[in-house]
Amino acid sequence: FVPAGVQHESIALSNTIFVGIYLNPEFGATYEPQVRTIALTPFLNELLQEIRRQCEGETSHEEVLHLLAVLHDQILKSNVQTF
Repeated sequence: FVPAGVQHESIALSNTIFVGIYLNPEFGATYEPQVRTIALTPFLNELLQEIRRQCEGETSHEEVLHLLAVLHDQILKSNVQTF
């Protein structure tokens, strides 16, 4: 997990697909300014895929914000390693 405003670089060492979801801090999601690893559980994986599908479709802004709130909660409660 890379919080907004943290300078970073991603380099793929193998055949990798990067998926990014920007959580704008202006909407109230605040995090410590450091990169953290978060385990990609089956639930979190499905949540990320659903957010992506909803953003590509004709879903209301309110529905997407609700999914982002769930993502925010998952990030806060996950076991993390900080770098």
